[in-house]
Amino acid sequence: MNGRSGWLSSVIMLFYVLCFLASKPSTVLADNVLGCGGFAKISPDLKSLVGTSKATKKVLKAAFSGVKVQLVTSSGAVHDETFCAPNGYYFLPMDDSSAGEEFTLRVQGPAGWTVAKNEYEVTSGEDSVDGCEQDVNFEFTGFSVQGSLSVFGKSAACKDAQIQFAGLELESTLDSKKRFATTTGASGSFIFEGVLPGTYEIKFVEEETRF
Repeated sequence: MNGRSGWLSSVIMLFYVLCFLASKPSTVLADNVLGCGGFAKISPDLKSLVGTSKATKKVLKAAFSGVKVQLVTSSGAVHDETFCAPNGYYFLPMDDSSAGEEFTLRVQGPAGWTVAKNEYEVTSGEDSVDGCEQDVNFEFTGFSVQGSLSVFGKSAACKDAQIQFAGLELESTLDSKKRFATTTGASGSFIFEGVLPGTYEIKFVEEETRF
């Protein structure tokens, strides 16, 4: 009887321990190491376009392995950094020496990838990290399209703000509702952010553009 009662008590105790661990924030490891963690992932819209084939998953695993997440101090110095796992997971621990300090959690994705939000403000405490109570995820929404505008035969025509800020528009040839707008800089350079895979054409917003 005592043996059975002791076994039952052990099971009940294990149950409470598991419940306690499950209730702890995802930014606290089982060995009480504080830090910030989460995933780099692609947005639902982008995922629906690139698909879920084995080839796509292989490309994404390679891409996520090159995603770097950094903890940056208020002075701009990199306090710590890590690369994501192939599934996009990352974790940056924080020790007691950083308690009370404010950091910026920043992501550096693959070249040409656009992220919805690439920075989060966090503060390290003695028992928790403010801003990292839950997973801090970085969502990649598309890709960047960039180039420059110049006048044929006059390579210097668009330098030194000689070009007016002409409006440019990127429009999908398959879906006219998919439009991205931007303006050229003083040197004629332009960039569209968060562009989903597809076929597009670049055109001026206004029919007449002056230089």
